[in-house]
Amino acid sequence: MARPPLSSPGHRPPRQGRARADILGRLILLVLFVVVAVIGVVSLWAAGQLSALLAHQQWSDTTIGQTPGILVRLTGHLDRPADAWPATARPVIGGAWLLYPLWALTFFGTLAGIGAPALHVAKTRMRRSGFATNADLHRTLTADAVRKRVDVVRPGLTILDTDDELTHATKTARRQDPLEVARFLGNDATSGRPLYLANEYTLLAAAVPRFGNKTTRYVIPAVADARGAVLTTSTRLDVAEITYDRRAAIGPTYIFEPQGEIRGVPRMAWSPIEGADDQIVAMLRANGFAAGSGIGDESVENGKWFRDQAATILRGLLHAAALDEQATMLDVLAWSQNPANSRPERILRAHGVDSWADRLARHRETSGRARDTIQTVVSGALDAFNDPRVLTACSPPRGTQFKPVDWLRESGTIFLVGTRDAQALIAPLLAALSEDILYQAKRLALTAPGGRIEPTLYFIGDEITNIAPLPSLPSLMNEGGGSGIAVSIFAQNLHQLRERWGDKGGRAIADSASARLLIGGSTDVTGMRDAQALAGQVTDITSSHSWGGGRATVNESARRENLLDLADLRTLPEGRALALVGNLPPVELAVPAWWERPDAGELTAGRDAFRKRLAEAA
Repeated sequence: MARPPLSSPGHRPPRQGRARADILGRLILLVLFVVVAVIGVVSLWAAGQLSALLAHQQWSDTTIGQTPGILVRLTGHLDRPADAWPATARPVIGGAWLLYPLWALTFFGTLAGIGAPALHVAKTRMRRSGFATNADLHRTLTADAVRKRVDVVRPGLTILDTDDELTHATKTARRQDPLEVARFLGNDATSGRPLYLANEYTLLAAAVPRFGNKTTRYVIPAVADARGAVLTTSTRLDVAEITYDRRAAIGPTYIFEPQGEIRGVPRMAWSPIEGADDQIVAMLRANGFAAGSGIGDESVENGKWFRDQAATILRGLLHAAALDEQATMLDVLAWSQNPANSRPERILRAHGVDSWADRLARHRETSGRARDTIQTVVSGALDAFNDPRVLTACSPPRGTQFKPVDWLRESGTIFLVGTRDAQALIAPLLAALSEDILYQAKRLALTAPGGRIEPTLYFIGDEITNIAPLPSLPSLMNEGGGSGIAVSIFAQNLHQLRERWGDKGGRAIADSASARLLIGGSTDVTGMRDAQALAGQVTDITSSHSWGGGRATVNESARRENLLDLADLRTLPEGRALALVGNLPPVELAVPAWWERPDAGELTAGRDAFRKRLAEAA
């Protein structure tokens, strides 16, 4: 038997003593007894009337008010039930063979007719104190609630007086789709009602590998449902193989796996140089490369300082290569490994970028342990380009590379894939590419109606701490929703965030999340205690009963206790999750896997076609 939801009244943590709810329970039992008795009386009257109609084609003149007396007398006339009726009705009442079956049918039929709806209401609407009520859900998470935010979240769907008839009809239809403004969060575990998280809210989910099923229940459905451009990360091809065909039917779709292990699908050509003539772009890409090097972790003393210093060198190299029309990524790689080479410095000075040139000069002229460490970070950040396959993938002819702005407007998709063996090598590259795309999205949002990019950009970061550790993630969690970027981050635990972004950065990511999902199987006690504290406490009233001197004594005591038990959080069944959304009380979710969705057939067909293409290209 499946465990009842944590939010169900049927699931209660262990208690000492007898809860005061027992007193209410006795009153409820008394009411139920009265209801059953009334049903029994009414059904007996109905059975008598029906038996008369069936046996003699007559209607008995007995009233319901006479039925209680009939019921009392019936106990003495079980073999001849007609004798329990008034004398005028006895000749038409059917025999025991007819009356008793009719009574049973009407009694149990009426009981089922009343009890089933009542049980359904109790099962779907009654919740433990402390969990989100139906009113809470209707305020924020239901389809109606998110649709009310359409003019804010999707200004592009606002109906204007200048819209022609076709545009008006299209917008009206799209405004009815909750997925145009929100992501499917899961079904309410108590009522089964589908719940949605508005795209302006950021999501952080923690799930351990293989127990959490985060890919099959969260990441794949999120990519499949997206109503805009998608940038997603993964350590395997499972997300791409199931959703690639669906996304390709919407807009330009690429799998960016720079080592060239995946054949049969279009390869994306992206150069870290092109576009870096813009100093901001050069800085963002350099920050991404440096962050992915791994030395910025808290485990390295002064790691953040070394990472930042390395970024100042990298930005100068990228900017210099972009300004020199003859330079390639091979040149940038050579410059990064030989700081004595003054060519990038000369290029910068020739274009009036003296401050960046001075920084390269200081790095070239100084010596010592600090300089050596910075140089190690610089070399490590671009180490992926020592692989000829990666260098080729990131060296397209100038003017032919991937254009983020066009891709965003066409609702394209990019799957950033990095195998576990190659994560350390290509993480800097994937982080730099992600930073570039997000920057372009924010630029478009700056001048867009409502300050939000249209359509929405969905950034779905699965295993992001290993694949694409964006240095801007803490600020993105705080500001992305306001720019039309729907951010969903999936990590194994909160410790990963702190290791990669530092204690302050990791805490900023967690605290900035509008919604947090806790998935069963976690042993992250710190994260579960945080959730327990955020869920709050409830008042538990217990009572003890004693008898003496011919009277009863009831002693009651009240205590505050945590709403959630850590063991309950760890043992959440597969497909269940606990959501902490904004200022709402906790919400328990039942989240279907992608193969349990109505469109599972379409996704399965897409997966099979994708696998066939890969097999043919192998």
